[in-house]
Amino acid sequence: MPTFRFRVLFPALISAALFLFQPAAAQERPGLIRRIITRVTSPSPRLDSAYVFQPRPRWSVMLTNDLRRTGVSQTNQFETGGVPTSLSSELWERLYKGVGLYAGYGSITLGMSREVGRKSAEYNKSFSFNYQGAGLGAYVAYYDIRQPLSYTLASGEPGTADWNELSGSSGYPGRMKMILAEGLYSFNRSTFSYGSVYKGSKIQRRSAGSWMAGVKFLQGEVTVDPREPISGLVYGLSRQGTVQGSVGAGYSYNFVPYHRDPQGSDIRGLRNLAINLTALPLLTLYDRHVSTRYVVDPVTGEASSKEMHPLQSSLRLNFVTRTGISYIWDRYYLSLAGDYNLFSFRGTTKVIGSGAAVDVKTAGRFSKWSTVLRFSVKF
Repeated sequence: MPTFRFRVLFPALISAALFLFQPAAAQERPGLIRRIITRVTSPSPRLDSAYVFQPRPRWSVMLTNDLRRTGVSQTNQFETGGVPTSLSSELWERLYKGVGLYAGYGSITLGMSREVGRKSAEYNKSFSFNYQGAGLGAYVAYYDIRQPLSYTLASGEPGTADWNELSGSSGYPGRMKMILAEGLYSFNRSTFSYGSVYKGSKIQRRSAGSWMAGVKFLQGEVTVDPREPISGLVYGLSRQGTVQGSVGAGYSYNFVPYHRDPQGSDIRGLRNLAINLTALPLLTLYDRHVSTRYVVDPVTGEASSKEMHPLQSSLRLNFVTRTGISYIWDRYYLSLAGDYNLFSFRGTTKVIGSGAAVDVKTAGRFSKWSTVLRFSVKF
């Protein structure tokens, strides 16, 4: 998590929000930032009022409770002296628990969250940005985690005399870094609001759905300390890095089992219960995966040189799923949302070991799941 103090940053963010969100009428010629804010927070003229209710923008304060788990797992398969061998390893962040405080105007919110209780990892740094409009969604996240790896080394054929299996944890912490960027577009721009359940600034009156198009970018790497004995078992292949670009199409649906319009022009009397389900399969069109081999100096014990080996990878199918439920009464908003992201990599690296070429087959995946509970009050 960031090293700055929560009580210092949050007032600064609120002060910035108060400056940026001043009504445009306060100036005869509003600046570019205020024009953008007005454009984002104003009701969308495309949305059918019979299906989507768009209350006027209001100031709001939001409290959040976050649960998250991020990690990477991989398996290396090769032969040692003609004996099939596999090394499976995992680097998983322990359950992350965080609380957040946000303030905003209309569909724009600023704030931050921080981890509470037992730390989820020996080192954890993260950042995220989320935008959800009527028909658009954008998400960017960065994670940097240091944590010991758990591993299982197996050799031979199961059920035979030469079968052997050993499990343990690394003595040196491993490191996982990951950047996720996602964009979603809704083709139904008249009767469906994608951010209705997750944002609450626009409210789905009647059930509706839409076909969705999406793009996804992932840059991730997992590194084992070259001094770790398990690194030598796979010929010094201590780092796996991948860059992927994916596109896909899926469907999102807002189910509204109960809705009651407000009384008069205010939001008093408003009641709304809505559920969203989104599924988006993705085809990975661009995939560059590089395996790095570290050579440890036998005298100093340090990794003095390294060799880069691009993996021979192939197209794969990944996916994104998201679900949420929200309830709105008067000026209060409560929601629970969860999502799951999965990206896999696979390929073969040819390594020269003991004078002979050895094929090391690598398969792994980066994944993240999270749930967020939100409570907001509008003023």
